[in-house]
Amino acid sequence: MKSVKSLINTLSNSVKIIKENKKCMFIVSVIAIVCFIIFSLVVIHNVVESKRNYDTSIETINEETVRFNDVAKKYNELIDGLMQRNIYVTDRKIMTKEIVIPDYETFISNGSNYDSLSSLANSIRNEKDTMEARYNNNCKKVIENLCNNYNIEADKYNSMLDRLSSYENIVIPNEARQEEMLSAEKQSYTDNNTFFSCIDKIELDKDRIASNYYSLCLKTYNYSVQDYNIIAEEYNKAVKETSIDFIKDLIREAPIKKEYEDNEIDNLSEDELCHNIESIFNDTDRIIDDYFVVTQITNPSPSFVGERLKNVSGITGIEAVSEDHDPNGLLGKEGGYTSCFYFAFKDVDTSRIPGDGIIDKGTDAGGAVEIYKTLDEALNRCDYLSQFDGTLLYSGSYAVIGTMVVRTSYRLNDKQQIDLTNDITLKLTELL
Repeated sequence: MKSVKSLINTLSNSVKIIKENKKCMFIVSVIAIVCFIIFSLVVIHNVVESKRNYDTSIETINEETVRFNDVAKKYNELIDGLMQRNIYVTDRKIMTKEIVIPDYETFISNGSNYDSLSSLANSIRNEKDTMEARYNNNCKKVIENLCNNYNIEADKYNSMLDRLSSYENIVIPNEARQEEMLSAEKQSYTDNNTFFSCIDKIELDKDRIASNYYSLCLKTYNYSVQDYNIIAEEYNKAVKETSIDFIKDLIREAPIKKEYEDNEIDNLSEDELCHNIESIFNDTDRIIDDYFVVTQITNPSPSFVGERLKNVSGITGIEAVSEDHDPNGLLGKEGGYTSCFYFAFKDVDTSRIPGDGIIDKGTDAGGAVEIYKTLDEALNRCDYLSQFDGTLLYSGSYAVIGTMVVRTSYRLNDKQQIDLTNDITLKLTELL
């Protein structure tokens, strides 16, 4: 009985142990399940977080790619626009970048890390920033070059306008105005459209100024030529109506100058053009002076001739003929003189010449100046006087000055006659 009881006790203890072991196993199982669940949740969380980080990185890369492509498009439009306008640039067009298509599985399987994605985003961002700097630098250089070229034309035009305006006789076109100089720093633009509008305006203004410069030069030169030619034609007409054969330094015939054609002024510098215009001015002034000389010795007034003879060195007295006292009887007659002055000269001993006054003593006392309306009348008078050359009736030298006949006494030797004629001529042709 004791053994049975012992067996029963042993079995009872075994059951207790088994029950206790099952309880432990259950607890362990629960703990294992909980740990597995926690582990799974952690793994799932990490996977989700990793995927989220990947997607965020790819989104950042694509955002930078879009920004890069926007700048590249803007940059390439700049290059194309400059090339179309024949503006030289050293930079080439930029290739755009492709948008990255997310592929998380491949990313994980390749063992890539997020630093590579961050580096790629930074690289694209840096390229974009560099390209923006290149864009701005190109724009700045183009603007500076265009402004410099514009200012060269504007300064050239303004300089020529100032120089031409300093001449009193030149005709400046009414539309001629000083051009404003440009500053590259003051040119504003925010995009390609405003930039191209800006540089196109500068180019158009530069071309306009260059055209205005050409037009200014052409017009002012041709205006000067036209003024000269008007004077020259008047002078040549006046010369045909008088005699300047014995007058030194007068232009015998003023040449007509040629105006510039449209293409003949292109290669002239400012100095060359101004030199040519100044030369025309000088020629015009010279002809004007000579014209005044010619007109003042063509049928001059008696008072003019009388005043000039008084200033001739060596002439000691002057008398004008009148209708009542005219030895030749030519005063006021057809083909005769309009007035006549007899004069006495210091190198002639008038006391040995018969006559009460200078008129009565005639040209023998020194000489005479006879004034005629026309050159033909003066030449006819000389033809008449030439009949007595080499005869006993020879009265001395004679020369046509303008429409006057200047006579000198035969009592003077040849040199004295020539010198006296020259002195009278100088006074008659002197401009006061």
